[in-house]
Amino acid sequence: MGPDDLLGILAILALIGGLVLWIYSAIHSSKHYGASGRRSFVISLVIFLAVIGILYVVIVVPTLGCNGFLCGLGEILLFIGLTGLIFVIWPILFLAYVRAVLKKTAVDVKNEDIIDSEI
Repeated sequence: MGPDDLLGILAILALIGGLVLWIYSAIHSSKHYGASGRRSFVISLVIFLAVIGILYVVIVVPTLGCNGFLCGLGEILLFIGLTGLIFVIWPILFLAYVRAVLKKTAVDVKNEDIIDSEI
């Protein structure tokens, strides 16, 4: 088992971990924060896809016209690496956002519901 095999295993584990994080962040935001959590998740997903699209346009598209052997390979590998990194880090940042921002909103809404039910 060489270093290439370990790198492949690490990449697969990162991909699985990223998928688990995305699924967990979707379930957590929907379960704990309702419609605003789902809306925030969808907005976050759209922004994520836009960032990946911008990276593709900026990094990969300029190298598509070259004809040399392994021409543009570095840029394509850079795009794959950045996409993988963003794929894993984005849901972690989204969960931090949900817990920090939407938690305040959820507490305010619950307090208003309690006050309204007592009247």
